[in-house]
Amino acid sequence: HQYESVVAKAPTETQKGLRTNTCTLCGKVYTEEISMVAPARPDKASGLKMTKRTTKSLEFSWKRMPDVSYRLMLYEDGRVVSTKYVARNTTTYAKLKPATIYTLRVTPYRIVNNQKVYAKTTVAAKTATAPEKAKLSMAKRNGRSRVRLEWKKVAGASGYEISMKTGKGNYKKIKTVGNGKTLSYTKTGLSKSKTYSFRIRAYTSVDEKKVFGDYSNVKKVK
Repeated sequence: HQYESVVAKAPTETQKGLRTNTCTLCGKVYTEEISMVAPARPDKASGLKMTKRTTKSLEFSWKRMPDVSYRLMLYEDGRVVSTKYVARNTTTYAKLKPATIYTLRVTPYRIVNNQKVYAKTTVAAKTATAPEKAKLSMAKRNGRSRVRLEWKKVAGASGYEISMKTGKGNYKKIKTVGNGKTLSYTKTGLSKSKTYSFRIRAYTSVDEKKVFGDYSNVKKVK
């Protein structure tokens, strides 16, 4: 036999094709199936970013792709704490721990023949919830030109940032305390008969970036 082949029905991602073979010598005809086309994988997600945070929640967004859904996996210290599947390009996690580092991994997928076909690449965003609001417990003169500050420990804080203003001026950062266990600081070089206001906020470090909590109460010293 010498067969010539004609594709009677092209294969797709969801159904097999059909090929007709005809012998040019005797006219014998037979058909055969053509395997389905391998499903196309979606592209990786792009534009993933954290858009809003509080002490107990994180909100993320990324660019929307047509006809694609997303598998979302949230990690805390390398452990998966949430897995969900969404069609939208935003998500919010609530009831999280304050001052805690989380990583969100996003993998796009398509449904083909009732099965999920995933993108080859997963993208990730690492961030942290904000620390709790700091509490400045003491601001007291310690000599003629010094003020000693003390504050309450904030759980999970990597350190603290202290701001000061003179009289009715604007607040300026005067000290970054790079140890979450340090709970006091003495400001020196102050001037007689002036009123100074102090406040503090805790921060958590994520890849050399600081995530700040709210400013504490204000204490004044003359």
